[in-house]
Amino acid sequence: MIEQVRAALGPIDILVNNAAIVILEPSQDVSEEHWDAVMDTNLKGMFFCASRVGRDMIARRRGNIINIASEEGLVGVPGFP
Repeated sequence: MIEQVRAALGPIDILVNNAAIVILEPSQDVSEEHWDAVMDTNLKGMFFCASRVGRDMIARRRGNIINIASEEGLVGVPGFP
């Protein structure tokens, strides 16, 4: 994805990590597959996008990365992971 953007538009100056999915079921009912999907999207996706784009930004000494999170990251919802 990152290489496709660079090929089409050139160097990436701003990255906004805003992709996320949520589990809308009680903690005791969450499947491992669903948990993995959330972790892959919300954490792994953000980390690797920032890591790969950040390399270029560091080399060019310019760029900004903005990570957006839900307020549920700060205030939990009782019974939900």
